[in-house]
Amino acid sequence: MIDAIAFRFQTGTQWMYLPEKYGNWRGVYNRLRMWAADGMWERVFTVLMAQADEEDGLDWVSAWQPGVRHQPTNGRQLSMARKKRFSQGDDVSWQSHGQNVGGSVTRKIDKRTEAAGRTVDASEEEPQYEVRSAKTGKKAVHRPESLTPKKGRDGS
Repeated sequence: MIDAIAFRFQTGTQWMYLPEKYGNWRGVYNRLRMWAADGMWERVFTVLMAQADEEDGLDWVSAWQPGVRHQPTNGRQLSMARKKRFSQGDDVSWQSHGQNVGGSVTRKIDKRTEAAGRTVDASEEEPQYEVRSAKTGKKAVHRPESLTPKKGRDGS
């Protein structure tokens, strides 16, 4: 199923021309729409991006979203409908090793610097946020799309 969906978006082929080895195109299309509607894709990408960020391996921005046509990007543009912004002291949560972690923003990073034991390649266009875990007190750095505001804040 995942291979069929990936094939469709990599090639740009119409659904009805999906190779038979992937099964019935209507079934694949319906499953994609169902997963998009219930938020499954967003949850998967959030976990994968958080894990890659924790491992210091996140150097890309996902421009794919089911059901949404995107203009080609130059690699530096974010394809988010709105960019999340946080301030020092904001309560946030994030995924770490498959678990939801809560804490607060300690600072916004908008230039290349050392933080949380690593080099952070941030800019004013693509800031990152240093956060402190409420449970362990340890610091980490996350991109805004990996953070979720707590207590109903919208992060804007």
